[in-house]
Amino acid sequence: EIAQCLVGSEMCIRDSNNHSDRGTNYAPTSVDARIEANIKAIELAQQLIESGELATPKQMAVLRKFSGWGGLGKVFSDNTYSTRLQQLMGTEAYQEAVMSANSAYYTPAYVVDTLWDIVTQMGFKGGYILEGSAGIGNILGQMPTNISEHSDIHAIEIDGTSGGILSLLYLSLIHISEPTRH
Repeated sequence: EIAQCLVGSEMCIRDSNNHSDRGTNYAPTSVDARIEANIKAIELAQQLIESGELATPKQMAVLRKFSGWGGLGKVFSDNTYSTRLQQLMGTEAYQEAVMSANSAYYTPAYVVDTLWDIVTQMGFKGGYILEGSAGIGNILGQMPTNISEHSDIHAIEIDGTSGGILSLLYLSLIHISEPTRH
């Protein structure tokens, strides 16, 4: 079932929490470094999914560097990157990546930290949490432990590549289904 995530399925997960370090941006900042990190993360995700292996902490660090394709139009216009990515992802996933370049963005750690600070200041101590556009799970990963331990956490990610990485970082899969596009 997890292998379906790389070909554009909707995925819902439930997990306690696979915490990442607060205040840490895992994705590189330069365009070329982000492209290379994304490619390495996709290669690793495909290997892990095909083998059925769980990601080690070192492999999770590689997966966390995936930042999506927002702001990375160069990857689709540079023939070397474009060809490499098409071979790696296949036609359908590559087209999804092209389409996401204008709408998928990495959420910086300071934004995530501020979000959880506000939620905490408002008195939220746990409950039902739905992340409706989870990406690879940065917002969930930086959730304070005292909230995640008292919450029923669900995430949805329609992009197959991000969803595959999300499934490797957050293992308790609830549901995978074909996406509905309008």
